[in-house]
Amino acid sequence: MSQKAVPASIKEITKVFIVTETWKTTYPWAAVGVLTIRDVVNLKHHSGLDRRKAELERELRFRFSGYDRAALKALPTIQAYNAYYRRFKKSYHVQLQLESIVLKGKSIPRVAALVETMFMAELKNQLLTAGHDFEALQMSAMTSTYRNSVLCRQHAFVKSKAPKKK
Repeated sequence: MSQKAVPASIKEITKVFIVTETWKTTYPWAAVGVLTIRDVVNLKHHSGLDRRKAELERELRFRFSGYDRAALKALPTIQAYNAYYRRFKKSYHVQLQLESIVLKGKSIPRVAALVETMFMAELKNQLLTAGHDFEALQMSAMTSTYRNSVLCRQHAFVKSKAPKKK
């Protein structure tokens, strides 16, 4: 593969995303995925996406029919995230979003195609998803104030709270 054929973002990811040994030891089961997409048009509306959102809402309501809040909370993925967030006195927002679609009958909001697509992925898989404009990230500002976590430049991806160094 020629140098030009390798997307620059693959090389750039290693400059942005740094996993510490402490994080690996603390969360040996943890996994992180990174997807970069270039030259994307972020449409405000697309009829195909609207159809897919409605389809996903129906799928989720069918898949979790008969579930209550406690049953959703007992899903293994939701349990893992809640265990992690509990130490920060937070709840896993995807659980609340899933409850809103499945239990309250709400619809996936219309925001913009990329945001909606990530939101749909979160609901379908119950996995945290984040999106950033890769070109806008500041590669030079490294933070080490997030111990026991993934260190990221400009808080570009996943972060957890930890006391600042004295």
